[in-house]
Amino acid sequence: MDKKSLRKEMLEKRNSVPKEVRHKKSLVIKEKLLSDPDYKACESLFCYLSFRSETETEEIITAALYEGKTVALPYMTEKKGEMVFVKISSLSDLVKNSFGIYEPVPKEENIVFPTDKTVIIVPGAVFSKDGGRIGYGGGYYDRYLSRFKPVCTIGIGFGEQLCDKIPADKYDIGLDKIITD
Repeated sequence: MDKKSLRKEMLEKRNSVPKEVRHKKSLVIKEKLLSDPDYKACESLFCYLSFRSETETEEIITAALYEGKTVALPYMTEKKGEMVFVKISSLSDLVKNSFGIYEPVPKEENIVFPTDKTVIIVPGAVFSKDGGRIGYGGGYYDRYLSRFKPVCTIGIGFGEQLCDKIPADKYDIGLDKIITD
């Protein structure tokens, strides 16, 4: 199966999981992440704010802020396919963009870059047990991760999104870990 067909199939599968079940699964994923040794050791967490039927990340973000970690969320720049991570101090720092997605305000002084003490949480439509990932087709994370090597990249998703193997292109960047419910 090609990437586009597999993405469509897995997103339909993820969307069919009832909201309350996704919430319970998200809590399991959060607990697994918060007990992960790489997460515990990191000083900064680059995460995404969940949207639609994605694994919920609000409680992960809140926990990392409470623990005193630097937390940054992605902002899609004007340049096609480019994103930066912007430091936040609270979820109330976010504003709704024209697509209805909450994102940080991209003040120059709040743009941060990963170090060897950074963990990046990566969203996806499909994950494989060996660290493969199919995103949403924009290539934002693959481009970003090809420029910066954080200490650890972790994909989070529901068991319904997991495959044994997925097709990969030469530009696809594998992840260090996958955490599911």
